[in-house]
Amino acid sequence: MKKYGTIFWTILSLIVTVACADDNNEPDGP
Repeated sequence: MKKYGTIFWTILSLIVTVACADDNNEPDGP
């Protein structure tokens, strides 16, 4: 069960990182 938790948090961290990167790129847009 612990292995699945680690995979879940790894994927969640990647999603958050991508979301933050997208937010940082928006100021140049409208």
